[in-house]
Amino acid sequence: TTEIYTLSLHDALPIYLFWLGRYTERTEQQVRLARSILMLIDADNDAAEPVLQALSELAVRAGLAPWGVPTLVRSPSVFERALLRALADVDGACSIAYNLAALERASQSLRERLSSEQWGLIRGMDEQFVAALQSPGHEVPPLPLVLPALDRLAQQLAAVTGAQTDRMTRDHGWRLLTVGRLLERLIGLSGIFQAFLEAGALRSEAGIEALL
Repeated sequence: TTEIYTLSLHDALPIYLFWLGRYTERTEQQVRLARSILMLIDADNDAAEPVLQALSELAVRAGLAPWGVPTLVRSPSVFERALLRALADVDGACSIAYNLAALERASQSLRERLSSEQWGLIRGMDEQFVAALQSPGHEVPPLPLVLPALDRLAQQLAAVTGAQTDRMTRDHGWRLLTVGRLLERLIGLSGIFQAFLEAGALRSEAGIEALL
């Protein structure tokens, strides 16, 4: 006989807090990576191939670009178009819009733990981001719209992280939230180092600067 146990909302709160931390950190990493790639593409100087290869690999792993898309080395324009199209794809398994929606869903179960300001900020981020990327007559959002939207989202996520740090009761649940955020950060940093090392991108000053 298989017994099925169900968690009450109170019992499940630590789990939601854990994933709140992970989704917050994960989305922040995606935003930083997307900005770095798009600003690099938009720059006048050409980056070294190992750096472009590392960034391409990271973007695919992070869900910013689909599997199989030509890398920044092979076709920068195709890669940029694929990245721009994927940013607001709510149905994408790992897109920024998807993770924003997941962050909001986790927050809905934590209303009693969040301040009204933090909840209001989280609730509006995904809608504002998707709306900011909509441009009539354009199948893919243009870069002049995307970069300001990413900058705004980065500021909002920084505010959410600050609220998680300073405006929540520091009990066991809060510690689990911190564990989730730090775990996601370690996963992200190890993936970045792996991609740059495998591509040989750390042999130049430009590669080290891109890593930092």
